[in-house]
Amino acid sequence: MTTPLELSPQSTVTICIPSYNREDLVGKTLDSILAQTWPAWEAIVVDDGSTDASMAVVSEYARRDSRIRLLKRGRGPKGACTCRNIAVEHAVGRYVLFLDNDDLLAPFALAQRVQVLDDNSRLDFAIFPMLLFRGEPASADRQWNIDTGEDDLIRLLKLDPNCQGTGTLWRRDSFVRVGGWDETLHVWQDIELHLRAFTSGCQYTKRLDLPPDTY
Repeated sequence: MTTPLELSPQSTVTICIPSYNREDLVGKTLDSILAQTWPAWEAIVVDDGSTDASMAVVSEYARRDSRIRLLKRGRGPKGACTCRNIAVEHAVGRYVLFLDNDDLLAPFALAQRVQVLDDNSRLDFAIFPMLLFRGEPASADRQWNIDTGEDDLIRLLKLDPNCQGTGTLWRRDSFVRVGGWDETLHVWQDIELHLRAFTSGCQYTKRLDLPPDTY
């Protein structure tokens, strides 16, 4: 195991990962986190009742690096939203980022995102560009969180996902204040969360001029 890192809440990003039966991919997600140039992070994987070997994979990563923690969903309802909220409840970091267990971060992702929020204390969250790939990241051919010039709230009401959850970095206090993920939903969770954020007066920015940092 690595020497335990003293994590300051003021500088730490908590990466929240719900996980269910992804033994073939979750290790790649964790590898992309370990490759970050920003060292002040913790990754909390919340198991949603996996029946494959994925939790054994995560346990081995946690054994090797104390910044990785594995939790089991201890309450209902089952689903990714519940797991994400549980991770936030155990978070240390000032900032929270939500990844799925088949997502990958570019090595510069956390450093790029933290700088944006650190440079503007009034922001509750910031939205960053993402790329969609099939198979390997080199095949990425579609960008998410693009700007069309239309009002963001109008786009969400049209179910146009202009702020997919993985592309957002939140201040943890702001995320909690908005009310967290709606645990009754299994689709359109990102849209519902950001609708609440927009209509509650959250301050945000879109840094779609920056390089895509999530796949």
